[in-house]
Amino acid sequence: MVPKIYIFSILIPFILFLIINKILYKKESIYETIKKSIIFMVMITLLSLNYMLNLSSGNVINSNFETFEKNSEVLVTSAIFADKDKMTTYANSKYGLQRYIDVSGYVGSEEKFITNDYWLDGYSRTFSGIIISHNDYSSRILKEANFVKFSNGDILEIESFENTHDDKNIYKPYFEIKLSGKNILSSSKNGELSDIVFLDYSKEEMPSDVLIEYESQFGLQGFIFRAISKFTDYNITIKELNVLCGIITALTMTIIVFLMGIKYNLLLAVIYYLTFLLSPWIVNFARNLYWVEFTWFIPMAIGLFCSININNKICRFISYLLAFFSILIKCLCGYEYISTIMLSMITFLVIDFIVLMFLGEKDKTIEDSDKKKLLFNTIFILGISALLGFVVALSIHGSLRGDGDIIKGVISIYNNDIVRRTFGETSSGMLGNIPIVGFIVECCIVVIRYFIFGTEIITGIPGIFFIVFATFPILFFIDDFLDKKINIKIVAMYLMTFIGPISWFILAKNHSMNHTHLSFVLWYFGFIQSCIYIIIIKIIYSIPNIFKKIQEKTSF
Repeated sequence: MVPKIYIFSILIPFILFLIINKILYKKESIYETIKKSIIFMVMITLLSLNYMLNLSSGNVINSNFETFEKNSEVLVTSAIFADKDKMTTYANSKYGLQRYIDVSGYVGSEEKFITNDYWLDGYSRTFSGIIISHNDYSSRILKEANFVKFSNGDILEIESFENTHDDKNIYKPYFEIKLSGKNILSSSKNGELSDIVFLDYSKEEMPSDVLIEYESQFGLQGFIFRAISKFTDYNITIKELNVLCGIITALTMTIIVFLMGIKYNLLLAVIYYLTFLLSPWIVNFARNLYWVEFTWFIPMAIGLFCSININNKICRFISYLLAFFSILIKCLCGYEYISTIMLSMITFLVIDFIVLMFLGEKDKTIEDSDKKKLLFNTIFILGISALLGFVVALSIHGSLRGDGDIIKGVISIYNNDIVRRTFGETSSGMLGNIPIVGFIVECCIVVIRYFIFGTEIITGIPGIFFIVFATFPILFFIDDFLDKKINIKIVAMYLMTFIGPISWFILAKNHSMNHTHLSFVLWYFGFIQSCIYIIIIKIIYSIPNIFKKIQEKTSF
């Protein structure tokens, strides 16, 4: 039987498309609507399959696909497994994200005990001892534990423990625990290490796990996915939720592509679709339950919808409401990349505004002046709506963090989370204790780092070409400027899509520097697509000119 979750995830996109299409094309024939609907569903299906199976790259090229950000996704799955195990601690949890940890590590993460030349399934090969992951559970329990009880009934005293690491992964710490006795222990004799129980000084059993709230955000995705999981089999819950997340992401991307085709042209729409399909970064994030990538791009779709229907008062009002709720939901799921996301919402409206600003006096009309005012007002109200969404989310989070005191909670969020992710120690005062030059240098170092791709840009195009993609449009602009035929709309598109990711790299300098394994995805908020489009357009328009010049030089 096909799970209900799949049926709804297919029907909802189809119905949503019909509604949007009806708004945009009221007089369209049934034949055209059906044709578009079929194309729409095929596009969603192809994206969904790729987001789940990595069909475009394969695991050789995109080797991170299977394990990408599983350590973050654990914050969501922990809530599901804690609910499954009926942990009473979870029932009283205020946050949607938790770390559910036992002696094996994060529950549901499929962590394995070390096996190498010195250890076998976590048991020492040379002395009476074991090795377990260094985490919040083990670090707490070892402070008070005196004995270890194995599943075969053996009870051994803890003589000492110390921090160590796996030679293959020096960044992952462990606890090496030496036990009483001279016999070598093993899983065949003593049982699986995951079944051990720690005992206190009176040999009373201590807790076998711990649930720790993740307080850096509200964790809306944790609440939602936990609620959905109640209607599915726990054995396949995570996989189903990954599929659902991938389908919603595919839906969001497809809507953006359709809107891009309506606002601009088929070529740009195709470039956006192929980028969403072939980018290893977009693909890796698409199904992740923690990152919920679709929440990043919904604001962009709203901004496009608003720019297309700028003259429709009802559509503008709907856009303002959607802007508020989309940013509210995004921030309740996490604040990462929020500056880029909010800028992507107004990018295409700002492009239209810039084009009108640069119209020559001879080309200006009364309608243009009125539209310029309308665009300015729309951008302003849309921006305010987004900011209100952010403020409301921060207030909700602050209320939890401050135990009902919003101001206290927001101060705690600022001191413990925002400062750490933005300028860190340099945030004291205006620019910290370093001179303005040092601050600028640090920002430049971060930005430069994001010009060096360690992956393919899209399947088949090596990352080394990113600098070429980014700089060639500038050379084209200079050439067009000298020829007095510069296209303001394309220049504005390049600049606005560039400013979006740069805003996060600078505003969240510390986060960007420490998360180079994540934040390259920001270039796909339109900048890479714009660069590819500009290069292709230049080639298309240059070919006739080249033939014309050849003809002129070879004619008698």
